[in-house]
Amino acid sequence: QILLLVLLHKTEANNITLKCHILKLQATNILNERYCKVLRGQLANQEAKKQKGKEKGKLMGDSLPHFLSSDEFYEKVVEFEHEQKKRITKKKMRKEERERRAEGLAVWKHLEDERKTENKDRRAQYRTALEKWNKDKLRAKAEGQKFSETKPVLGKLHGPIPRPALNVACAEDAASSGGESFDLDEISDASDE
Repeated sequence: QILLLVLLHKTEANNITLKCHILKLQATNILNERYCKVLRGQLANQEAKKQKGKEKGKLMGDSLPHFLSSDEFYEKVVEFEHEQKKRITKKKMRKEERERRAEGLAVWKHLEDERKTENKDRRAQYRTALEKWNKDKLRAKAEGQKFSETKPVLGKLHGPIPRPALNVACAEDAASSGGESFDLDEISDASDE
């Protein structure tokens, strides 16, 4: 019986080690499946980009002979030219939008720099006024006189100017999106006054 109990404990220990080993293998299998899923997605995107890139310049990319005067081919040519024009106009619009955005950011940066320098000047004036007030207070205290001047106050500083919105297609989209946007012309006119 003792021999059977010893064998039973050994087999139970072997079973426990095998279960641990199986759990480790299952965990690595799950990790490998996730990794393979990510790789499959990346490969699919890469192949889609290759296919998309090939379609740019070729009208009939299947390498088969076609009857070039058929109505179907003519329609494909017209559609291809239309797509090319749309791509060119979209590219021009993106470039113009990028330039407008750069101009808006330059104006915003200039206004923000002016605000910061003005706030810095106000703080410097406040510090000098506070130092003068402290000196006068100490002098009055040393002379034994009553000091009744009010302590200088910094006051309210100008808050930051909101950065212009990046991708605002039109005013309706900006209003419906709930994001803050403003007209740079109004701000520059207000700063000129």
